[in-house]
Amino acid sequence: MATSQYSRQVPAGLHQLKLLAKIGYGAPIQEILNSSTVYEAERTIKVTLEGNKTYVVKGKLSAEENAVWLEESDTGKRIEQ
Repeated sequence: MATSQYSRQVPAGLHQLKLLAKIGYGAPIQEILNSSTVYEAERTIKVTLEGNKTYVVKGKLSAEENAVWLEESDTGKRIEQ
């Protein structure tokens, strides 16, 4: 299994975004056998996106913390609701 990046152009303005992060495995049997490490985080935010900026979805998935957030690509600044 290889990682890949996805991008989507979204117009500037007010948006409600659903952010999702999940640990994935290359085969369904791997997910079943490793079910205790299939961490997931989901969050819905309302945000005003600015034109000519790039945003990236980031997250941390572990036994201690499951979080997902949006940040500005250039500055690394987290976007809060």
